[in-house]
Amino acid sequence: MIPSPSSGQLLAAYSDLCSDTGPIHARVAAEFGTRLQTGAEIPANQAMPPLHLRASITLDEPSVPYLEDPCLLPIDKRTGPWQILCRLIDEWYSLGPAQQLRVARVLAKLAFWNFLAELIQPHDLAGQTSEALALSYLRVFSRCQLDPQDTDSAMQLAEIGMARATNEQLPLETRLASAVNLTVHYVRRRQDDAEVRKWSTYAERLWSSPDADSLPWVLKSAYWRGVSFIPYRTGDHKSAAEMLDRAEESAVEALEQSTDDDRIFAVENFHPLFETRGRAAWDAGDLVKAESYYRRLVDHDPWDSKAHIRLADFLRGTGRNSEARKQYVEAAGLGAPCTLYARERLREYT
Repeated sequence: MIPSPSSGQLLAAYSDLCSDTGPIHARVAAEFGTRLQTGAEIPANQAMPPLHLRASITLDEPSVPYLEDPCLLPIDKRTGPWQILCRLIDEWYSLGPAQQLRVARVLAKLAFWNFLAELIQPHDLAGQTSEALALSYLRVFSRCQLDPQDTDSAMQLAEIGMARATNEQLPLETRLASAVNLTVHYVRRRQDDAEVRKWSTYAERLWSSPDADSLPWVLKSAYWRGVSFIPYRTGDHKSAAEMLDRAEESAVEALEQSTDDDRIFAVENFHPLFETRGRAAWDAGDLVKAESYYRRLVDHDPWDSKAHIRLADFLRGTGRNSEARKQYVEAAGLGAPCTLYARERLREYT
């Protein structure tokens, strides 16, 4: 029997900004709520939620209202952090760019893509300041989420990334992250070798700057994970694995040096790392290592349905259908955003 999904409970943070339960990405949403209340820095999202996350939660748990505007949640249903979010949205045009960016990052974390794309307007984005460029990026990223075939928005996103990478007035951390993102962007497009070389070289130059030693360890991990896509794409699995080793070493260092205030972000970084390592090892033909990384992913983030899907797809792809079915059942029970996918796969075994 396929279990009923637990999305309403496990992903409650997407409706209250304070439930510290469930998968790591939901606990990060709760951390954003805490930071919104205390006025602490809200960092850029390491991983953006999928477009239909909110709809998937409501589909699994109809008692959770589907919202495209957070302020449509009745006042008597709002938690403290949610009420603060709504108040700041009401005050949007009187907020400074730094405060607007805090609000925008929370909205992105909560997958309010349509609302965010309409909230941030061009007149909010004057100048080339760090906050204005980050807001521009989120506005256009939201439009890309809403329509992945929107080539104009994809081009604008790359242009904003270029502006952030090359603006010498911005922090090294922002510039390096942008250069790495551009490298991965062009690697995935598969036909822009010149742009891949350009931005990977630029990222390497930033990485070699005297101030790079002081960069956050999570960013160092993301750097090595990002540039590993270059040898991965060309089939140089040995070089990709070596870069991913560096990414993992940096991830471990980030966790060891983390404090209670930022540990969740160091923990979060391991999810994309194990996911990437599993895929890279699988494509390299090292099935033993691939399985170990997918199992580490599940062990690291056991309440995340996508983690179980990654392991299940690997087991299915290598002919281990009985084991795969168990993981699909687990994913179906955990729920959004993978409920429908898991149930579809389980139909193959009935």
